[in-house]
Parts: sequence; structure tokens; C-alpha cells
Amino acid sequence: MKSFIANLFLSLLILLLPGQIIASESAFPATIVNIQNSTTATDSNKTQWLELKIQQTNQNLFIRNEQSPYFKFTEYKIGEELMISFNEETNDYQIADYYRQKPINLLFWFFVVTVIGVGKLYGFTSILGMFLSLAVIIKIILPQIYSGTNPILVIIIASIFLIPTTFYLSHGVNIKTNLAIVGTFISAIITGVLAYSFTHLAHITGYANEEASFLDIAKSGQLNIQSLLIAGIIIGSIGILDDVSVSQVSVVNEIAKANPKFGFLELFKRSMSVGRDHVSSMVNTLFLVYTGAAMPLMLLFLDNSVSFTQIINTEMVAEEIVRTLVASIGLILAVPITTFMAANYYSKYKNKVLYKQDNSHHHH
Repeated sequence: MKSFIANLFLSLLILLLPGQIIASESAFPATIVNIQNSTTATDSNKTQWLELKIQQTNQNLFIRNEQSPYFKFTEYKIGEELMISFNEETNDYQIADYYRQKPINLLFWFFVVTVIGVGKLYGFTSILGMFLSLAVIIKIILPQIYSGTNPILVIIIASIFLIPTTFYLSHGVNIKTNLAIVGTFISAIITGVLAYSFTHLAHITGYANEEASFLDIAKSGQLNIQSLLIAGIIIGSIGILDDVSVSQVSVVNEIAKANPKFGFLELFKRSMSVGRDHVSSMVNTLFLVYTGAAMPLMLLFLDNSVSFTQIINTEMVAEEIVRTLVASIGLILAVPITTFMAANYYSKYKNKVLYKQDNSHHHH
């Protein structure tokens, strides 16, 4: 998941980079209305003549789609929607990509309906929180990093604002959320320190993926790519910490409510036994999510007769390993940290808190 978030982060970064990098061209959607296929006898050199209708202006335009030695040939069908770009240097139109907006929008609304349908009011506020996070990333975090501010510093400052805001939106303003926020902050700091230490110890530069190298060329070396990697690990872990810290505080709260006589130690012990279940399932989840993301990479190694030692020492793999393990350690430590704080709080103030909280539980 975090690998996914970090990639999303980088691809967003690349999408939002000012235009100086990308050659002057503008892209627009068009629908294929007609196709002429012509294939030479050898069948190696396929060509399609496409007639497209530009969606914004309803004009028609013709483009040749031919086989290139460098790319897999894409055979288009009538009715498919493509992104067409106009290249000012060569003064012609070319196919940039598929137009994917419609299925993405559909999926997004399906997601929104599911979240609100199941989560009701809190589902709605958590969607608001998600938009807020996205806005902060696009409007504040990325421009700041792009202008040369240290990515780690940017993420720290953004988190101080983002964590409380998104937590309150998703879980309401109450003692439980306060405790979860503090627990998340502590765990995020631990994750950050680990990420920083081990990327340096293992000489992980962040250049293992090509987006980073593109960025570096685009910014002529002014961006600290290693810090960007560390920042990505931190922001990725915050999302998962939310889940653990909130549910652990809830567990302590419920156990304290059910057994008002429990002191700190008993509360801590009982809640930790629930937390352990959570940890083991989360670690497995994390591992599978990462493995899923790294699937093509892993197949590459399977294919070649490369030794295990060689694989582990490749920066691309080492980076994924450090990322996964650092995030997992932060996540696992979040359980005792939040449990300790919550058990401490609820055992001291239980009579005051629990019954008051029952009444004001779900009011914003």
C-alpha cells in the first residue's frame, strides 16, 4: 500500500510539475469513429488509419497508428476513446494514451457511495478528510517540495496539520481520537527516525525508480531524492497508523467500560491481547500488499539465474525491503504505545470519563 502511495505521490508530482519539462504539447480526448487496417504480407508491420472525432469541437482528424520497434503494437477498436496530443515541434497529432477519465470517475463514485452507505455520517466526514489530504498534498506539500524545501521538513509540518484534522473528521472530536492522535504522532516519529537511519545505513539513494531520475534531471539536481523517499515512507505510514491507533484506543475504552474495576496493568494486558491479533494480521497484509506491488520485479528475478545475495543487494529490492520493514516496525510499535496511553488514561479517569463519554459519543 505504501509503495502504491509513494508511487502515486511521485506520479502526482510528475503530473503537477510545471510544464518546462514536458515538450510544449496539449492533449485532448477524441473518439475513434472509423478504422482502416492495412497489413503487409509479413504481418510484422501493422498499420491502422484512425479517424477520430475530437470530443470538445466535434471536428474529425486522421492519425496513423503504426507498429514501432520499441513498443508493443496497440490495436484500437471503433468507439474507443483516446488522448490525442499536438506536438508543436513536428506540427502533427499523435496518440498520447487511452482516455481513462470515465471508468476512473465511475469507480470513484462507486467508492464514495460505498463509504457513505456503510459509514453513514462518519463515512461522509472521512471522505471530506480524504479530499482535504489530497488538497494539502497537491496545493502545499508538492509545490513546497518542488520549490526545493526539504521533503522531510515539509511532511513533518504537513502532518502536524493533517493528522488531527483528518482524525477528527473521520472519528469525531473526543478523548478517544485525542489519544489516537498522540499515539500516531509518536509512532510516525519513530517511523521517520528509522526510515532516515536505514536509508542512510543501506546507502539507499532513492534513484532505483526512473521517476526519481526524471525528477532529478528536471530539477537539475536541486531536489534531495533520498529525502523524498523518506518523506514518502512517513506519509505512507501515517495512513496505516490511523487504523491501528484508533482501534486500539477503542479496545481499551470498551474493556474499561465493561470492567470498571480494572486497573492500569489489567487494562493494558487485556487490550494488548486484542492488539496482538491486529498486529499479526496487519503485518501479513503489509507483506502481501508490497509483494503484490513488486510482482513484475519479482518475476524478473525468477526469470534470471541471479543469486539471492545479488537480488537483496540490488537497490530496487533493498529499497522495497527497507520501506516495508520500517513501516511495519512503526505500525507494530503503535499498538503498545497507544494501548499504554489509553490504559493509563482510562484507568485513572475512568469514572469521570466513561459515563460522560457514553452520552456525548457521536456528536461532532
